[in-house]
Amino acid sequence: MKKTNIDNEREFDWGKTSQDYAAYRSGYPESFYEVLAALGIGRPGQRILDLGTGTGVLARAFAKRGAAVTGVDIAANQIAAAKALAEQQGLDIAFQVGPAEEIDFPDASFDVISAGQSWLYFDAAAMIPKVLRLLAAEGCLVITHLLWLAHKDRIAKRSEALVLKYNPDWGGAGYQGTMPPVAPWSREHFALRTFHMMEAPLEFTREAWQGRIRASRGIGASLSDEAVQKFDAEHRKLLETIAPPRFTVAHQMTIHVYVPKPEATIRRLLENAYRAFNARDIDAALATMHADVEWPNGMEGGSVHGHSGVRDYWTRQWGMIDPHVEPMRIEAHAAGRAVVDVHQVVRDRAGHVVKDEMVQHVYLVEGGLIRSMEIRKFSASRSQKKGGGNSCPTT
Repeated sequence: MKKTNIDNEREFDWGKTSQDYAAYRSGYPESFYEVLAALGIGRPGQRILDLGTGTGVLARAFAKRGAAVTGVDIAANQIAAAKALAEQQGLDIAFQVGPAEEIDFPDASFDVISAGQSWLYFDAAAMIPKVLRLLAAEGCLVITHLLWLAHKDRIAKRSEALVLKYNPDWGGAGYQGTMPPVAPWSREHFALRTFHMMEAPLEFTREAWQGRIRASRGIGASLSDEAVQKFDAEHRKLLETIAPPRFTVAHQMTIHVYVPKPEATIRRLLENAYRAFNARDIDAALATMHADVEWPNGMEGGSVHGHSGVRDYWTRQWGMIDPHVEPMRIEAHAAGRAVVDVHQVVRDRAGHVVKDEMVQHVYLVEGGLIRSMEIRKFSASRSQKKGGGNSCPTT
């Protein structure tokens, strides 16, 4: 793996660290999970997708608490270690190998999507639409970190300096404990529900701290086997000089809980509705609508009501014509109103185009479902008006 914004584009592979990662990166203390539990995360029966799961640190902790967990990681060695640890602990977790950006699950499959120490490795532009699609109603995205504080801990500071000696490209050194409450990538589509920051001293032996550092991106994931061995020998000598057999290292834990903004949820709902209509999947389309939905009868005039009315209308319509509606722009508002610029192409049953035009669909969304829709003539000037920063192109 190589990222333009990480370690001067130096290549790294977490799979090389799997043995040390499984043995020496045991993860967060119990107090961390108590906070998550107080936030309603990790409850029994909760459907959780853990992205960049590594050896399953978060996934296994959630599964122990009764959640139904799926873990995904790009590194096959990491997943192999995660499966072995889960089996040892008697946990049933669905682990998968693959990039987070390529996950494919049905819509609204998860109540929580988590990423522990891993979101920075993802393509946020690709991940955000997936997260919005995969989260169930009232679902949340949970981003967590566990970071040592070298500016407060002399052992961590000396270890960091040695890592930089062997890998000057490593960008993990010098963290000052200033985690922004709201990440820039989140602002358009997510609202911050809560942010928690905690500090705690974590206990290590010299051997455990050696293993922890070997399992870092700056050493085990990046250096050659020979360089890792040389580093480890020098690190061992350093710790014998500066550290007692048992010691603590100051760490910081952070929790960001994001929920989709209403505007983003509405856009996703409407995208799903158009997709289902064009696929002639009536059941999927009706699942986006209120039971008492009011829907325009664009073919015969007037309107139809409720799921049965929409089903009967579309069944008649599709027997006579072949319409395709492509949303070109969705302007959604938190109050539940949305205006969609739609490219509409209607063919007869022989496949000849009888209508090709732009129209506007105006929706009212209540309780996460479409309550009503009306069809308007397309107005380019009205379409170009700004919608409070909530509009976005849809493909």
